[in-house]
Amino acid sequence: MVPSETVKVGTSRTKAFNDPIWKIVSADPTAQTIISTPLMQRLRRVRQLGLAFLVFPGALHSRLEHSIGAMKASSLMFDELYRASQKHLPTSISDKIADHRQSICIAGLIHDCGHLAFSHVGERVLKSLFTEQFKQLNLVLDKHFPSTFLPKAGESSLSPEVEKSKSSAPAELLSVLFALSPAMQKLLTDIGLSSVEDRMLTITGFIIGRPKNLIMEDGGKKHFLSFLKCIVSGDLDADKIDYVARDAYFSGLPIPADVSRLLSQLTVVHVDKDSDTNSDIHLDQEDNSITDAYLFGLKPAGASALEMFVMTRSYLFERIYCHHKVRAAERMIERLLRQRLMLAHKEEKWDTEKILSYLLHPTGDDGVLHEMATHHLQENDDEHIRDFATQVLNREIPKRALAISRQTVWGQTKSAGKMSSDALFSWNRVLETDPQVLQREICKSIGSKDFDSLYVDWPHKNLIQENPDIVGHDEFMLKGAMKINRYFDAQQLSNAYQEVKQTGWIFAPDGKRVEFAAAAAYTLASKYDTLINREALRRAKVDTNEFNKSLDDNLEKFIASEGGNEPVARRIVSDLKSTSTSQQLIRPAMHQLKAFLSDIGTTDHEAVAMRIRSGVIASELTRDHYADYLNSMEVLSLLLNYIQAHRFTKTFDDTKGQRKEDFLQENLEQWIDSSDAGKKLKRLFSVSRHPGAANGTTDLVFKPQNGSNSIVVELKSEDANFSKMYDAHAGQPMAYQQDKEMSRVSILFCQSKGSDLGKTADSIQLRKTSSGNQIPILAICVAMMMTDKPSARGHQSVAV
Repeated sequence: MVPSETVKVGTSRTKAFNDPIWKIVSADPTAQTIISTPLMQRLRRVRQLGLAFLVFPGALHSRLEHSIGAMKASSLMFDELYRASQKHLPTSISDKIADHRQSICIAGLIHDCGHLAFSHVGERVLKSLFTEQFKQLNLVLDKHFPSTFLPKAGESSLSPEVEKSKSSAPAELLSVLFALSPAMQKLLTDIGLSSVEDRMLTITGFIIGRPKNLIMEDGGKKHFLSFLKCIVSGDLDADKIDYVARDAYFSGLPIPADVSRLLSQLTVVHVDKDSDTNSDIHLDQEDNSITDAYLFGLKPAGASALEMFVMTRSYLFERIYCHHKVRAAERMIERLLRQRLMLAHKEEKWDTEKILSYLLHPTGDDGVLHEMATHHLQENDDEHIRDFATQVLNREIPKRALAISRQTVWGQTKSAGKMSSDALFSWNRVLETDPQVLQREICKSIGSKDFDSLYVDWPHKNLIQENPDIVGHDEFMLKGAMKINRYFDAQQLSNAYQEVKQTGWIFAPDGKRVEFAAAAAYTLASKYDTLINREALRRAKVDTNEFNKSLDDNLEKFIASEGGNEPVARRIVSDLKSTSTSQQLIRPAMHQLKAFLSDIGTTDHEAVAMRIRSGVIASELTRDHYADYLNSMEVLSLLLNYIQAHRFTKTFDDTKGQRKEDFLQENLEQWIDSSDAGKKLKRLFSVSRHPGAANGTTDLVFKPQNGSNSIVVELKSEDANFSKMYDAHAGQPMAYQQDKEMSRVSILFCQSKGSDLGKTADSIQLRKTSSGNQIPILAICVAMMMTDKPSARGHQSVAV
């Protein structure tokens, strides 16, 4: 697609383009020649916003317009940063930096040349078809373009260790392949550029954010020019700066982002081994490979412009990129495109080259869509594909049936903080990777074969970086490099977006919306322990009465989907109709429990998960105690890790006498402080000793950082098997329930006599009881079976 023999090399004059965002864009002869290639001209027919024009009629701008705009933004950013760098760098280094300007502008120009038909939709389809090939290509790039010196995550020092490289998306990988192709090499040679092979590697490095040769020597010092790599690929790069302004303009949305102000406040922050110790970022003093680093920075006066830019980008995601009709259309065309390619591969024997040629066809979006709407396969005339393509052409888009977000789910918001986010979408990995899993389960719940009418669009990952790779600097202050969160709290914006804006959808044809809403709600409750509330229906404009009626109408089908278990199906339907968490029962999801148990190393976590699930359901714990259940799973996971760590080690012996349980407690404390599992738990819980424990002398209190209730873990060690210890002591942790700060879920941790068979499920039991006010209480009993003979005669409790 880059046949240089068909492209005339540009004249010696620089030409100017009129542009609605940048007003005037200048293109030198090299840029003119590249723009004239079929590779770039194809982008005229690939819309920047894919299918958003179905909702925003003006959003018809192309990837070519954006690519030219990104080139302009790259040049402006380079010029501003180059001026700032001259204050710190010797002249010899400055001259070498100037040589990078053209490569950076070319990288900005061609960074999107690998985009397929329908932009990110085509990209997702291609990735699903060639997952392994893209994985291998990323590994090759990691080898030849390793990360350089970067701030470690969560730390302030620049480390020489190579970080795990960020995987490039398929479209970016295709852009890289084009940039490194023999045709591109011939084109750049014909243009008259020098050191073409090195230039191609440099351009590729800038596209993926890992350019080579950014460490330059002068006067015995090694200077790391980190700021250059952020221009084309960074948290505030030319790509984002152009598309935020351009997408808003063509969609007709007024935005408050002041791009000119933001660019004018860019700066370079110098960090060396002698930097002020009060600086937020400094060089690793133990590393001698670099002496000076020059980071991508922002002046204090630009902080408000950056904050507004981040908020504007978030606004565009809400209003345009994640608009429910846009998402529905994208899901529709994504499935259609995948089916078309799979059928072509089967019936017409398409290979990889043919599939790529189809997605990279010069006719772009409209050509591919028209082909799907009119093409007749030779051996299998598939009317289904043509019908759905025609629906897209006629804007017959499926409707909202259900909204899935933090605010549309019952009873999980009480587990506040980071843990609730992980728990709420603990099955995200399954559904993000393959939403068809949920689609199949929804259809199965009502015995429907109308799979192609249902679409699941799961929530996007949080788009706001909590710690952007941008450094603040005020030359009038003693402090050197400052983290950008000193200017504004990006994490607060990130949390707010996740709490309020991040939404997934169930889409269905208009006439089937209510039935599929009921089926989806039932499936989420049955399979994923997720109960939707009335807000989930309101956002989808589904009538509550019609929804409840559909639940009743489909009850027999729900019973059949549960294998004939009528009480279970009726209970779930009752919970879905309820408007109070005090009336809804917790039904742990197998996916969620397996996630808790996945890192423990047990050989039977399927059986363990099933036993826990059955016990929790039987306890009839209501969802207003959901945080208690989640916290208990964190603690249980820790204890199971502890058991695994000591499975074949004779840690406890008879010489300890009545200090047996004291020693068990001390050893558990030490292990929590030193093990990875314990350190992970301490990020969620604060640990302290507390005297006055029931039946003992000392407590360890592990109080959740999110403010929810503490969980009691009673330690017991006796010359008895687990069954006897369970019968004798399962009720003892419940004595703590007089304390309102204690959880409704308790744990009994036994060191018992028995053979270690490696079956974790054999050492877990659950017991239900009720307190005086009849609120259910659950005791989870877990045993560490020891082949040596315990001899404890005292009592000891640990409150966790």
